[in-house]
Parts: sequence; structure tokens; C-alpha cells
Amino acid sequence: MGDEKFFRAVRELTYGTATPQPGNFAPLLRSTDDFVQIVNRVMGKDLRWFFDVYVFNAPLPHLNQQRDSSALTLAWQTQNDLPFPMPLEVSINGKVSTLNLPATLNVTLADVVIIDPFSKVLKAESRVDNYQTWMQAQQAKQQKP
Repeated sequence: MGDEKFFRAVRELTYGTATPQPGNFAPLLRSTDDFVQIVNRVMGKDLRWFFDVYVFNAPLPHLNQQRDSSALTLAWQTQNDLPFPMPLEVSINGKVSTLNLPATLNVTLADVVIIDPFSKVLKAESRVDNYQTWMQAQQAKQQKP
């Protein structure tokens, strides 16, 4: 979406205009659905899928990955199998490409593959879950007399 369009949508949501100036706006109370409609209009396309997955459902999308000696297959999995056409960057031997998922890439075991190399996409990460479990265990140890 980019900063310019995001902040334009937020200004419209808050003030009712993309160009608020003293005297030409009144703060408004709006709903999430109002914001979705504004974002769709500003972007010129329907992004309801984004809000359905990130705002209206608690679990983050999971990236299913299957790799063997000749291919890597990537696909999104969401709660209730909601549509999630989020593109994803993948670096193969240093060359970054943007993929629409599901996708299968021809790779060898020698290829260096980095999925989401710049960590742009918010997704479920087992390393985060493992860390949170570890932290809870540490806190439980500290609470014992």
C-alpha cells in the first residue's frame, strides 16, 4: 500500500477528507468496515481479504513449505481457509523474486533459498512460538517459592 496511500486513508477515516485544513473538517467516529471501504477506494482494489486475515481473525497466516531435492512449494494456510493472496518475496542464490502463492519453484539442494528475506510479511513463526513458550516457562520458574 505504501505510506502515502496509508496515511491518506487514515486522514479520510479520521477527518472525512484526505486534505484536512483548519475549518474544513470535523473529527469522525468510524468503524473498521469504514476503514476497509476507504482503503479499497484509495487502492482501487478490494483488500477485504487482508483485513479478514489480519484484523478479524486472531491466528496469523501460516506459510506451508515443502522442499525436496528439486522443488520448493509454498502456500498460505489461514484459519477457516480464508483467501489470502498475499505476494511473498523469495531470494534464490541472492536473486529476489516476488511470488503469488501457491507456487512451486525449481531449486536444488545446493540453492540458497531465503523466504521473505526482508521480513516484510507478518506470519506465524515457529521460532516466535518457541520463544514465547520458553519465556512462559522462565516466568513460571521465577514464581515458584
